Amino acid sequence: MEEAPSGLKEKEREEMLRVENTLKDSLPINELVNIFGSDSFLIGGAVRDVILGKSPGDFDFMSRYTVDTIKHNLDNLGFTETQWKEDVEFESGKYSFNSGAKVFNFVIEGKEIQVASIGGKEVHELIANADSNLSCCAFDMGSLKIQNPDFFVEILNKEFRFIDVELVKNDPMKIVNALKQISRIPDLKISDADMEVISQSIPMVIEFFTENPHRRHKLKPLFGNINSGQVLSLFENFDTNNILDGLDKKKNKLNVSGRFHSFSVEDLEPEIKVKLSAFIASRFGKRFDPTKLFNNKVNSVTYEIDSAGSILSCCQIDGERLYATSAVSSEKIVELVGDLCRNNYNVWSTISISSTLLINLCPSAGLNIVEDPALVEKIITNNYPQYKGKLVIEIKRGHTVFSKIGSDDTPQVLVMS
Repeated sequence: MEEAPSGLKEKEREEMLRVENTLKDSLPINELVNIFGSDSFLIGGAVRDVILGKSPGDFDFMSRYTVDTIKHNLDNLGFTETQWKEDVEFESGKYSFNSGAKVFNFVIEGKEIQVASIGGKEVHELIANADSNLSCCAFDMGSLKIQNPDFFVEILNKEFRFIDVELVKNDPMKIVNALKQISRIPDLKISDADMEVISQSIPMVIEFFTENPHRRHKLKPLFGNINSGQVLSLFENFDTNNILDGLDKKKNKLNVSGRFHSFSVEDLEPEIKVKLSAFIASRFGKRFDPTKLFNNKVNSVTYEIDSAGSILSCCQIDGERLYATSAVSSEKIVELVGDLCRNNYNVWSTISISSTLLINLCPSAGLNIVEDPALVEKIITNNYPQYKGKLVIEIKRGHTVFSKIGSDDTPQVLVMS
């Protein structure tokens, strides 16, 4: 096993090796190096996501190869050029080129790749123009090593800071990127000064998207996440000029691997819905409550079905919240929930403190019990404003639980991926 930088603590060294190995396993290294060279870097969201234990999505690379060289290499591999568009769709076998930013977009082995030609610029020069430290950790495609351990540790500790505050104050998209991280990482640590910059910049964001309605799609990632309520609250005191209208405030369905099926309730075939309903009722037995079956709290469902057409597991879902899970065995619950955790940035749920089996299954499925009372309150009230001022948070059976004042419901633990 290769050694990580010596300046890190033992746990940090272990985490860095995990990240490096995950990135090596996630990427077709040889193919990418053939396109834009070994003197190139993966930087930004994919590195951050792996550090935080999430599945990487799109991959942003910086290459020292010239635009002509990258284009030549793509052509030689059989890619054909297609027109670049603002809200570009990645297409297999094709690439698009943004001449202004010198960025290529293409798909290889199912991975969405963006590569920018940076010439002789050093990594530290690129970082100086970045929005925040969360986008600054670089993975060297030659050495297959993380290049800047200080940024690595900050991301690992979920510490947020702007790289250049003055740049941020004049760039609405840098504020949007910060809001995106707030919406997805409820325990993100942000200084009061940086939070003040974000709050004071909301009018600038509103003005920008009012004047550029064709770019409103850039606001979509702010919503449908576990902590989107905090983002929405930042807009409450301003006239938004309707820039948020029509944006989904929760996920229509979650992502899954090819083994499972995921549909919004409205797109679910009637015969499958009947089959799922019967399965759920049979698994709950005498405890089955028909009012909780595909009710108005459920907007999607994920399930596994075998070759004979029998349901093996299913989960009713409300946005990112797992509302009810049923399966033929505990193992199948872990497999289904684990798949959801791996393929989505956030998955969360609440579980009755009396449901010992489900609570014990959570770690194996990729769900962690939230023990910080302040974080429990933040997540619950951001998703359910009616709970503000009405939460009772206490310790029961060794876990932090919450309940609503005046409710007879059993206290719940909060779990999240």
